[in-house]
Amino acid sequence: GKFRTNAFEDLFKKMIDDIQAGSVNCVVTKDLSRLGRNYIEVGNFIEKVCPFLGVRFIAVNDNFDSDYINPSVGMHMAIKNIFNDMYARDISKKLVTVLKEKRLRGEYIGSYAPYGYLKNPENKNHLIVDSKTAPIVQQIFEWRAEGKSYTAIAKELNSADISSPSRYRFENGIKTNLQKKGLDILWGRHMITIILNNIVYLGHTAQGKQSSSYYKGIPNHKVAESEWDVVYNTHTPIISEELFQKVKEMNNERKEKVKSTWNKYDFLPK
Repeated sequence: GKFRTNAFEDLFKKMIDDIQAGSVNCVVTKDLSRLGRNYIEVGNFIEKVCPFLGVRFIAVNDNFDSDYINPSVGMHMAIKNIFNDMYARDISKKLVTVLKEKRLRGEYIGSYAPYGYLKNPENKNHLIVDSKTAPIVQQIFEWRAEGKSYTAIAKELNSADISSPSRYRFENGIKTNLQKKGLDILWGRHMITIILNNIVYLGHTAQGKQSSSYYKGIPNHKVAESEWDVVYNTHTPIISEELFQKVKEMNNERKEKVKSTWNKYDFLPK
């Protein structure tokens, strides 16, 4: 996943920083694939970066030691790296296909359930209503329908000491990339916006909002809404269609109001 990739990149950068600082003179991995699966990048690291920085690299299971390279060992390493890269691309292609099929069947494949829901203990790809947080979602929609701003809603929730989605997950032992912040994560405009625009609360599943593909060389990126994988009536709704549409109209009305006053007072001194 994206979080695992970012965590690996951070650790790799830290390792390089330690090497440049002279704290590390030898890197040891289980095998070549643990260093990386892109054969060009791995080859470049072993053949150019390591000698330049004076670092020894050892891959235990592949019997590779950069201090003892001969033509036959170098050839073996190159072939092994190419094989690792091809294997990773094949796995990536299969994984993309499997996940796409799951999404189109309406199976929820997120790491954790959206706020207001829980993963069904009997079927992790199905959402069930969370009795503790569903009423809060309903209250958020009702407040917005009454005309309250995103900021005012967030302020109400924080004043009542209601746990934000990230804090709630932290309190219930669900690990995320915000885990370190824990209890300090408060409600904000961004989270309110996400909830009020998510059709998951109507009982529908919209996935594939971000995408990446190793085998195509496509990095993680946002996907246009028209290309999302949407399946209707996959789980119990928390709010009614009528309330959702009322909030949607309220949001559009506020947007038009903001647009109408945009740059209206630019002539005044700052």
